[in-house]
Amino acid sequence: MAPNLPVLIKGACGGWKALQLWAAADGSVDMAGLAQLAGQCEVAVTDTARHHNGCGHCSTMTLKQYADWWQQHHAQQQPGTDTHSQQELQQQQQQQQQQQQQQQQQQQQQLLYLKDFHFVGNFPQEQVYTTPHYFTEDWLNEFYDAKQKQQQQQQQQGTKQQETHMQQQQQECSREQDDGSQAVAAGGSVVTSDYRFVYCGPAGSWTPVHADVLRSYSWSANVAGRKRWWLLPPQHTHLLQDRHGQLPADFFLINRLQPHDDKKQQQHTHEQHLLEVVQEAGDVLFVPSGWHHMVTNEAATLSINHNWLNAHNVHWAWALLQKEHQQATQQLEDCR
Repeated sequence: MAPNLPVLIKGACGGWKALQLWAAADGSVDMAGLAQLAGQCEVAVTDTARHHNGCGHCSTMTLKQYADWWQQHHAQQQPGTDTHSQQELQQQQQQQQQQQQQQQQQQQQQLLYLKDFHFVGNFPQEQVYTTPHYFTEDWLNEFYDAKQKQQQQQQQQGTKQQETHMQQQQQECSREQDDGSQAVAAGGSVVTSDYRFVYCGPAGSWTPVHADVLRSYSWSANVAGRKRWWLLPPQHTHLLQDRHGQLPADFFLINRLQPHDDKKQQQHTHEQHLLEVVQEAGDVLFVPSGWHHMVTNEAATLSINHNWLNAHNVHWAWALLQKEHQQATQQLEDCR
């Protein structure tokens, strides 16, 4: 942890129940397995076909609805190959051409990426994976787990108070409201959440250039699929920024999407420091604090991701909070 350098751990997902539930025999994503368990959960999906300055359109749907979209999307990727008569084959070819056109239109319209699904928060009893022992010292999620337990205790206490007051209400018949209901509301008003996520996206979906929340560490485990990462050390972040200090969402790809001419093409200054990593199914990637990175799914991919803090990187979070506090204070002063 102390060197703050990326590490790819091969085969670190071995033995996980998630491999049986969410990965098909051919190594593809078994979306039906995830939807069977969590189909009614609401999830946030981002249309990565159109990222505007790093922010694609985000919408909410049930995981079952996302699974239905997933099935339709991949069905369009694999048209049928039945044999027929020559006339029927021509009709089939025309249909396939129409399907391809529809597929292109579909891809232009939507390429949905399910992000930040709080699987552990929704299903705390489902032990589908185990945090690799390298990453178990996790102050951030331990804090939120403690807050969740505190909230549950407050709710239980509030429920008991509510029952007591309801009995008093029935006996006295003089009040329509009681303090117990207020206690439940107070207990339930504290919204806590963890930093343990499931991500799932089709081939071509991607995440723009960013550094992780609170400048935390993160680890990402591929249950199925393949990702390609581009990572830049924090001491070279300034090479990405424009004069306003902003980072282009697809900066790492700008040079690669243009026609290549080895003699004429000029290498961006940051590229000599850029680390490129291919992550296969079963691999876990450790992403250090402050490393800006961009990720693309080269195949349909399902991954499990944690963000966390400990003694080695908490100073990163503290420095970020101080900086943002100063910026917010200055902005408030400007409004006066």
